[in-house]
Amino acid sequence: MTDPTVLHEDRQWLVLNKPAGWHCVQTKNTDGRPVVETWLREHLEACKELPESGLCHRLDLGTTGCLVVAKWRPIRERLRRAMSGDPAARPAKKTYLALVTPGLPPVGRFELYFYGHEAKVRTSEAGQATQKGVCRWKLIRPAQTGAEGAEQFDVIEVGLIGPGRRHQIRAGLSHFGHPLVDDQTYGGAVWAEGTGLAALHAHRITLDGTTVTAPPPEAWHLEHLLTDDPS
Repeated sequence: MTDPTVLHEDRQWLVLNKPAGWHCVQTKNTDGRPVVETWLREHLEACKELPESGLCHRLDLGTTGCLVVAKWRPIRERLRRAMSGDPAARPAKKTYLALVTPGLPPVGRFELYFYGHEAKVRTSEAGQATQKGVCRWKLIRPAQTGAEGAEQFDVIEVGLIGPGRRHQIRAGLSHFGHPLVDDQTYGGAVWAEGTGLAALHAHRITLDGTTVTAPPPEAWHLEHLLTDDPS
């Protein structure tokens, strides 16, 4: 299995490109899969003594792409707030790519409420403000009729607006009938060339005025559609 790679590094923090199939932190349920927290302790001296090896947020098991790691404890606390969308901490801007069931409008936005900590998060169109999650999306590549590879699915770019919620993109798109490909938890279509895990990629992050981009998985065939332009 491919190891994480460093996309960006400065004196205070770095960004890893997380592969699919890696857990972010060690738990009782890591089921023998590799763990980023452990990898950081083994490969980066600055992270050895930090909680969770300096990780400032988490990505789901199947999610690939940008994962932020702090090198100092005070920096980690600040970046954790930024990653959570805290307006007092200069929130990070996070952009994802997803393979989804075809048929979404070219652009759109959803505002939902997310509940529960079990494997499958529940969604509702009404609820408490502390549970609200907002996303916007735009279509990057529509599904192609008769295609057999990744081209048989829509590719969308998704941006989180405000604080993120657990499974916000996965549960939110499933709520509207367009689950992520290979997302067994939320009823996604099975893709023979996929990883067997939800097809979600943390593509771009802007933090402290620096933008870092992780190239999408090769199997998605997006090389000619995407640039590093964060606009």
